[in-house]
Amino acid sequence: MRFFRFIAGIALLAATGHACATICTPVPHYIYVGSGGKCQTADLQNAINAGACPGTTVVGSNNLGENYANQHIQVNGVSVAIAGSTAACDAPPIVCDPTVGCGSGGPPAKIAIGGNGVNPVFYVTGGGSVAFANLSISGGKGADNTLSGSGGIGIFGDGAAVTLRNVELSNNTGSNGGGVAFYGNGSLTLDGVSIHDNNVNSSGGGVSAFSSAIGHIEVNIANDAFLPTSIKGNIAAVLGGGIYVDGSVHLAAVSANALIQNNQAGQEGGGISVDGGAIADIGLVGNAISGNTSNFAGGGIAAIPDTSGSPVVRLFNLDGTNPLNVQYNKAAQSGGGLYVYPGTANVHATACLFDVDFTANHALSEGSAIEVGTYGRVQVNPVNAAECDPSAVAALGAKPNAYGGSHLYANVGIDGSNQLTNAAAIDIDGSNAQVSAQRLNLVQNSGGYAVRAQNAAGSSLAFSQCLLDQNYTLHELVNLQDAPATFDGCTFARDNINAEGIFAFDTGLTLTRSIVAEAPTLAVWPDIAPGLTAQYLYLSGLVQTSDNTVIYGDPLFVDPDSGDFHLQATSPAVDFAPTGNESGPADLDGRPREVDKANVNRFGPRDLGAYEISPACFHFDTVSCNGFEATQ
Repeated sequence: MRFFRFIAGIALLAATGHACATICTPVPHYIYVGSGGKCQTADLQNAINAGACPGTTVVGSNNLGENYANQHIQVNGVSVAIAGSTAACDAPPIVCDPTVGCGSGGPPAKIAIGGNGVNPVFYVTGGGSVAFANLSISGGKGADNTLSGSGGIGIFGDGAAVTLRNVELSNNTGSNGGGVAFYGNGSLTLDGVSIHDNNVNSSGGGVSAFSSAIGHIEVNIANDAFLPTSIKGNIAAVLGGGIYVDGSVHLAAVSANALIQNNQAGQEGGGISVDGGAIADIGLVGNAISGNTSNFAGGGIAAIPDTSGSPVVRLFNLDGTNPLNVQYNKAAQSGGGLYVYPGTANVHATACLFDVDFTANHALSEGSAIEVGTYGRVQVNPVNAAECDPSAVAALGAKPNAYGGSHLYANVGIDGSNQLTNAAAIDIDGSNAQVSAQRLNLVQNSGGYAVRAQNAAGSSLAFSQCLLDQNYTLHELVNLQDAPATFDGCTFARDNINAEGIFAFDTGLTLTRSIVAEAPTLAVWPDIAPGLTAQYLYLSGLVQTSDNTVIYGDPLFVDPDSGDFHLQATSPAVDFAPTGNESGPADLDGRPREVDKANVNRFGPRDLGAYEISPACFHFDTVSCNGFEATQ
C-alpha cells in the first residue's frame, strides 16, 4: 500500500507538470533566479511556475549584473514570495520585518524589473498569498478599461493576500492603479513602498482598489518605523491621483511614516478618492497629505457616493504634537482640502475630522478648505455619532490635538490671477447637508466668507466651542441662504469683514453663549433677521437688542493682540450663561465646561465664548491663568 501511494504521488506530480522538481526542502524554500552557477533558472516566470512548495521564495539575483527587462510575469493562484537580492544565488535575501527592521545595513537594495510597455509587469490572479520585496518595478502598461489594469502590479483577486515590502513602483501606465490595482476580493498591504510618477487614464494614479459585487478588499498602509511609504507625483485622468478606493473596501492608512503628496486628478480627489461604500481610516502625522491637485474638486481628498453605497472618511492624528495637516492642496473649482460630493437620500458621503488641521488649501469657487454638497455630512470632533464614532478611531491610536481642537488656517479662495474669489473656507452648496463642528478654529482664511451656505434648503449647520479670528472676507463673515445655523459657545474677534454686518441669513440664526468682539461699526445681524435667536452674548459692536442676556463692552480677554482669547478672572463673561443643550463636555482647549466660580453666576455657571476659565484664575495665579498652564 505504501508503494502504491508513492507511485500515485509521482503520477499526480507529473500530471500537474511539476514532477520531481516539487520535492520540497524545509521551509523556507528558495528558487534562485540569475546567471550564476548556483542559480536554478534564468527566468522569473519559470521559477514562479515551479514554486509549488509551501513557503517558496523566488529570489531574483542581479549579483552578476542580470537584466530583468521586458517582463510580463503572471502569478496564477499560487502562494509565493518574490524577492530581489544583490547577493549570489546561494544566499537567502534580506527581507525587512516591520517589528525589528532590516538589520544593521538598513533596507536592502532593490533590483529593477522592467516592463515591456505593452503589458503589466506582474499580473496576479486567483487566491493565494503573494509577497513582493526588494523590487523596483517600472515600464509596465495595464489593459485599458480594466479595474485591475495596472502597469506595475495588477491583481484580479479571489481571496488573494498581496504584500509589498521595500518595493518601488514608478513610471507605469494603465487604466486604473498605475502602481498597483486590485479588483475582486482579498487584501493589499503596503509597507515601505514608494509609488511615484505613474499615470492612468481612469482612476488611482498610484493605487486602486475596487471590490467585486460580492467581494471585500482590505488595503493597509503599514505603520512601519523602519520603512517609509510614499505615494507621490502620480496622475489619474479621473479620480484619485494618489489613491482610489471604491465599493466594499476598507482603507487603513494608519501610519506615522507615510506620505501622500503632489498627486493629481483630472476630476476629483487629487490625493485620495473614497467612493461608493468604501471606508477610509486615515491616521497620519504632520503634512502627510499635501501638494495634491484636482482639476475640478477635492484637491486633497474627495468622498463620492455611488450605487455601491455611502463612503465614510475618518481623519485623525497619531501624534497630538504633530497633528495631521491637510495642506497646500488645490482644486480648480471646489473643495481645496476636502470635497464631500453630492448624494441622495439613500446614499451620501460622510467626512469625520478628529482634531486634524487644514492649512493653506486653495479653491476657485467654493470651499477653499471644505466643500459639502447635497446630503453630504461633515462632523468635526463629534462626541458620539454612528458614522463618526470616536471610539473607533481611538482604538486605532487616535490622539487629541495638543494645540486645541481642529484648525482651518490660511485657506484661500483664489483665481488664476491670484485675486480673491467668493469661495468660503467652509462652503455648503446643496440641500439636506449636515455640518456639525465643535472645537474648531477658523483663523486667517481669506475669500468671500468664512462660512457660507447656498441652495441649502433642509440643510443644518451647528458650530460650538469655536473661534473665528483674523479671517479676511470680501463679504459677511457668515452668509446663510435657505439654511439655519447655530453658533454656541464661540468667540469672534479681529476678523477683517468687508460688509456692513457679520452675519447674513434668510432662514434662521441661533447665536448663544458667545462673544462677538469685532469692529464696533459692524452690525452683528441685519435689521431684518428672520428666525433669529440671540441670547447670552457679549458684544462689542452696535447695540441691537435690549435683551438683558446680551451685554456690551470689553470682554477682557487675556491677550487679544496676541490671539489669546481666554478670559481674565475679572471678565464679566465668566459664569454668565446657563447650562443645558450641551454639544459636548469640553471647551476649545478640551477642558471641562461649567467651571463654577463661587458667588459670580449671573444666569448660570457657563462662561461665554470658546474658552472656560481655569480654576487657577480664581486665585489670580497669572502664571497658570493667563494662557499658560490654564490652556493645557
